[in-house]
Amino acid sequence: AGLHAAGDPPPRPLQAGEGWEIMTGAAVPHDCDTVVPYEELDERDGGYVITEAPERGQCIHPIGLDAAAGDVLVPAGSRLGPAEIAIAASVGAAGLDVFKRARVAVLTTGDEAVPHDQMPEDWQIRRSNGLMLAAALTHMLLGVFAFFTRKKLHRMPPAEMVQMLMGLLILEVMAAAHAPLHELVEDLLHEFGPAEYRRTDMKLTRPVAKEEMVDLLVNAAPAQIDGVAIESIQTTDGVKYYLDDGSWLLIRPSGTEPVLRVYAEAPTPGRVKSLLNFGEEVAQKA
Repeated sequence: AGLHAAGDPPPRPLQAGEGWEIMTGAAVPHDCDTVVPYEELDERDGGYVITEAPERGQCIHPIGLDAAAGDVLVPAGSRLGPAEIAIAASVGAAGLDVFKRARVAVLTTGDEAVPHDQMPEDWQIRRSNGLMLAAALTHMLLGVFAFFTRKKLHRMPPAEMVQMLMGLLILEVMAAAHAPLHELVEDLLHEFGPAEYRRTDMKLTRPVAKEEMVDLLVNAAPAQIDGVAIESIQTTDGVKYYLDDGSWLLIRPSGTEPVLRVYAEAPTPGRVKSLLNFGEEVAQKA
């Protein structure tokens, strides 16, 4: 009857004694149920003769044979490689939820350890564990972005140390919650509402002892700020006013210069500005 190639639409129905020359990958016509390989045919008088009795359905890959509706083809948590990408494409999965490759910092300790390219003293050893961990993490396709030793940490400026430790704390929270950072932030905003934050440094008109300024801020504290009542006062680090609407104002006198460091957090930028204005008034009166 002719050639039926892959990608061709369904052909006309066959008549008695006819057959299609069908190519690999082509859809089997609706009125056909068996494919006979060329090796089992003899060409005679412009046609073909089947030399061996075929089995119904042979050489046909039925629809749904590989997987049924609802089957899991790539389990959650699988590492995506060429085969997994091909499977997703074959079932029309145009988008997959994935995790970014983790980035890991390696922290090694021990005063007895020296760099691997340094000759150790009798009481020392070469630092090999950190390199081993970095190599193992890289083998697991994880990115190693920092490598610290105990002595390097000792030389790190305090501000950078705090930043690194805060980053590690955030990673620990994310790991415990099994959630990315943006989802944790969205949860906080949903539970507690939006929050605006600002900090400013305000010069004092004269040097004032830190203890004197703290006493002034506590003893002369107003009942309210910009119409919102002060709920409580904390003096752990400077003077922090907690207000009834959930906002707060922290005024922390510097111990080395005539400066008030003022921090404020509130639901709106306008409330933050009002709190900072109060801190500016305090600085002008001091």
